Amino acid sequence: EGEIAALYVSLSRSAPLPSEDYVRVVALSGAGDVSSDAPCVQKNARTDGNWKNGSCIQNLTELEGNEPVRHDFALHLRGARNCRLLDTILDAYDLHMGAIDRDAVDGIAENKADRTGKDAVGHLPPVVLPQATYKGCKALFLYLELITTRVPTTISKPLRAPIEELLQPWEMNFLLKDCMDDTTSRAISQQMNDGKEGKTKGRKSVGDARTAYYSAIVNNAPDSLNLITELAMLSDFLIVEPLRQLTCAFLASLALGASSETELLRLCGLSRP
Repeated sequence: EGEIAALYVSLSRSAPLPSEDYVRVVALSGAGDVSSDAPCVQKNARTDGNWKNGSCIQNLTELEGNEPVRHDFALHLRGARNCRLLDTILDAYDLHMGAIDRDAVDGIAENKADRTGKDAVGHLPPVVLPQATYKGCKALFLYLELITTRVPTTISKPLRAPIEELLQPWEMNFLLKDCMDDTTSRAISQQMNDGKEGKTKGRKSVGDARTAYYSAIVNNAPDSLNLITELAMLSDFLIVEPLRQLTCAFLASLALGASSETELLRLCGLSRP
């Protein structure tokens, strides 16, 4: 009793929301998104039409005919309110619900043809994130949890210092640990540990913090940037401004730090023509 509700819960497609304090988030991605830690992978999501996302409609035809993988989540309102898009939808829904009486709500439950933007039990329609992976959603929800107790750094443009000097430790940890694939994350940790051991033994450090993570990211590029790029797009769609600033600034700093055209092309997943 008195415990704080989980920020998000993984759901099966047919499972109800834990309570009215949650909204359903549906992630749809390509057939290649099979996460080993995903509790349920559903490949029977419909592709022959449009999904409604509040007042937004997303067309899934760009998935090039591949049947999408579906992951359902219940996102708590305290996390949803940190997304300006969801915050606006929730405010509009609250105003609508406040304008009708209980009898009208019961009538809507009986007459499914007249839902006026909500389902039969009064919940919002699901928020659909096209081409969002399970890992991408987990990283997004983690960030929403972090900023409930922390104040994000406001990052100005252009960058006036190395990114690691502008950000707080928790933000750098999020970028290097939670926004990287497992291979890159392990490589970064190893580089960091080697640098710490060098300092402890009185030797010159293997490299500063930037060198430690930069080389690992470049060596595994472009795959090392898949997750952070997805987060940049998700934060732009949902309007999570601090996360959009954070991910875009980090990507920009990587590009600015490229020592050669070849290195820059590798970060971008391109090859010289």
